[in-house]
Amino acid sequence: MAVDLHDAERDNQVMRDGCPDCRGSDEATWCAGCGGSSSFEAMHGTALARGVYWAHSVAARVATRASWPPFEGRVREIALAKVDDLAGNDWARELLARECHRRAAEEWEELIAHLATVSA
Repeated sequence: MAVDLHDAERDNQVMRDGCPDCRGSDEATWCAGCGGSSSFEAMHGTALARGVYWAHSVAARVATRASWPPFEGRVREIALAKVDDLAGNDWARELLARECHRRAAEEWEELIAHLATVSA
């Protein structure tokens, strides 16, 4: 699976701008879901770290070199659960879950590439 960085860039811009309810207002008044860009960036970093851990966790349990699955169905539910404690609303939870999934997919591709060089 090729990770779509265009979507990641769009999502990151949306995170910096605040949720739909807070967009355009002073960052100091943003809701708990947005928390302001510095707060959201901290949650974003944690979501990315959880994505890395997720990929390693799966790699330790399964012997496959298939692509990381798309962000839909059960995989989306897993990603949402991984960031549930980080988000104050559904908007933030969805964006953080997408970032967690994206980072897991990137890490998975790196793991698969590494395994290919080791076993070659």
